[in-house]
Amino acid sequence: GFVSLPSHILKAAPARITGPFDGDASNTRCRIDGNAMEILAESPRQCIIMFPEAASGPHTVSVTEKDKTIEKTVSAVNMDVN
Repeated sequence: GFVSLPSHILKAAPARITGPFDGDASNTRCRIDGNAMEILAESPRQCIIMFPEAASGPHTVSVTEKDKTIEKTVSAVNMDVN
């Protein structure tokens, strides 16, 4: 496969997407429901994104690296620690 998106992502937290990246975040696009997500870091084996706090429930997340795109429904999870 191209990249591996987790089925659940903690909202308002960094999330790791594993797969073959080129280490150049400038040619990588990560989107949630069509809106760009911030890429915090990229290495040849992974991309770290900041998952938005406002997200909850299922969302369509897409990752584009150069000319390849993968899309997956990902559930946003809220971790409340009391």
